[in-house]
Amino acid sequence: MYFNRVGLALTAGVALAGATRAQSISFKDVLPTDTLMFFSAPDLDTTVAEFQHTALAKMWRETQMQDFLKEALQLGTKKWGELMGQVKQMHDGGGFPLSAEEVQKLRVSSLTAALTSVEIKVGQFGPEPKIGVLLHADFGASAASWGKLVRFGIEALMQQPRNKFERTSGKIGDVELITLVPPRTEMSLNIAFVGNGIVIGLGKDQVQKAVEALQARKPILAKSPDYIATTGHLDNAGAEVEGYFHFGKLLDAVMGMLKVAEREAPNWPQQLDLAGIERAVTALGLRSVRTLGLASKYKGEKALTRSFMLSPEADRKGWCAGKQVDVDLGFLKWVPKDVAQVSASSLDFPVVYQGLVQALRAYNPDVADQLLARLGKLEEQVGMTLKDDLFGAFGDQMAYWSMGFSGLGAAPEGAAVIKVKDAKRLVETLQKVAKMTDGLIEFPSSERRGVTTWRLEVNANRVPQAAAMALATLQPSFAFKQGYMVIALSAGDVRRTLKRMDRTGEDQDDVRSNKQFAAYLSEIKQTGSLNSLSWTDWRSTFEALYGAASTGLALLANQETLPVNMTLLPEVETLSRHLFSSMSKSTVLKDGFLSTSVSPIGTEVVVGAVLLAAGGSAFAFGQRAAMAPRAMRVRAVRPAPARPKKGEEAGKEAGDQGGKGSGDKGSGDKGSGTNRK
Repeated sequence: MYFNRVGLALTAGVALAGATRAQSISFKDVLPTDTLMFFSAPDLDTTVAEFQHTALAKMWRETQMQDFLKEALQLGTKKWGELMGQVKQMHDGGGFPLSAEEVQKLRVSSLTAALTSVEIKVGQFGPEPKIGVLLHADFGASAASWGKLVRFGIEALMQQPRNKFERTSGKIGDVELITLVPPRTEMSLNIAFVGNGIVIGLGKDQVQKAVEALQARKPILAKSPDYIATTGHLDNAGAEVEGYFHFGKLLDAVMGMLKVAEREAPNWPQQLDLAGIERAVTALGLRSVRTLGLASKYKGEKALTRSFMLSPEADRKGWCAGKQVDVDLGFLKWVPKDVAQVSASSLDFPVVYQGLVQALRAYNPDVADQLLARLGKLEEQVGMTLKDDLFGAFGDQMAYWSMGFSGLGAAPEGAAVIKVKDAKRLVETLQKVAKMTDGLIEFPSSERRGVTTWRLEVNANRVPQAAAMALATLQPSFAFKQGYMVIALSAGDVRRTLKRMDRTGEDQDDVRSNKQFAAYLSEIKQTGSLNSLSWTDWRSTFEALYGAASTGLALLANQETLPVNMTLLPEVETLSRHLFSSMSKSTVLKDGFLSTSVSPIGTEVVVGAVLLAAGGSAFAFGQRAAMAPRAMRVRAVRPAPARPKKGEEAGKEAGDQGGKGSGDKGSGDKGSGTNRK
């Protein structure tokens, strides 16, 4: 019985489908100005409806898929019926606040979850975390049922003897606020019933301000300059998923916690300079990106996502201050037509080294001078410099492609090309670096038909066994051609790429003649500035992964305990035909970095992860609530063996309490009545 109550709580937590449209002002708009991050699904009703057009939904509806899952679906239907029967029994007996009909009508219209602050406070009992969290859910027409369920959970939670929460009730205007404060902490759980929804937070002040802003329809975060500048590059209208991250404030929170640790931790290393670390972080460019915003929506079967990182050009330092160069698409003629994945980006390798040096000098100029002097002596002994001979040897272009999953234990077929300024100089530098490892790595070369290739060899006796076994299946190799360094995980892939680079003319027997890639190529060429791109053929990728998984699943064909018939596993083409390729690209603007993507897989994955998290939270909360009466009875009936007389009295008292609680009426209804008052 109690296990089924737990199942009911989980069911309530994941019964998410449409209900009503979002409020005229969104909860995300009234979040605090200093919010670190939030995630919002503003209209789950529309999301569920539009999801039906996606590839995953079409794959689910396939007859072969339904036949494969038939037994599992029948079992699920049976278990659901049994669960609803238990709900009816508990409801009729007064042990549960909702009827089976009410449970099946539970809905969630929108969800917003935010992390508003993270810090460590030193209180009466020493350092303790203080975390600001705000959660809002709109329940639409099922709000009354959700309200009864939440109140039932609170009452059951309060009845547990081990929970010594201090409970208070108040009002925010006409909104009821329930506050639960655990002992020995400044944090509290605050629950406010607002309209058709609920606001839950770990800080009373934050909940109160958010509710007041909702009532007054007064935006807070939505008026923040950084938020406005970030979302101005997004398309939030009709978005299924919205997200926002303030990197600057996240770094502030981390540094704040480190400062508390520096003061309070007895074993804190005295030589560690937090002020220097903060200067180094800034010099490295980690504060150059202020915020990240994203919005994703469906357009037919496609998931469209836009993201923007706010980073004004004048504020860019360190790694973010490198020169911006457009991607050279000339490499596409070297990429095989049937490739599974292609990506390319422009790079500034020297700025990586420069950023590290700047960060080191910002941390401590004296320490930087000492370390750089030692490095200079070592470089002089070896006969090379990291700045000029290693980082400075690379150009500003890099591309990578893969033929897809090759099977378990097999190296993926593919290659990468990196533009280089001086191939001979780079090889000499790598050989010198290898000598510095005292035999750990080597770069032996070989010549075949006039082509010289080098491979990376690692001394297996000097690395962990797991790493040695992994390296045994690989043969990292590289060569040079047309100003590019060609790198692959096998010498064969390097030679195949070099052969393709030898071709003359524009025979178009490459990825440009791939119809799915070509559909995006014309749009890419119209992009004013292209900093990176990534294309994936999801159909071929899925087929390769599905084939590998099917081999393993075949071993389960005779498992009678499985609720599926493994002999009815759908044919791969039946599912893969609904998939298509995805393309993402990014460009550099004066005020930041803009990325866009088109894919068959998108919003539903993010929403699903959030729903699972919400269901897990509901499960944990429901488990504690459902087990509360039982826990009280178990503790009450235990006699004290060392003191027989009082044990008998305790047993009698326990019997009285057990009789009152056996139907879950006595204490439960009484508690509910108290709450109503």
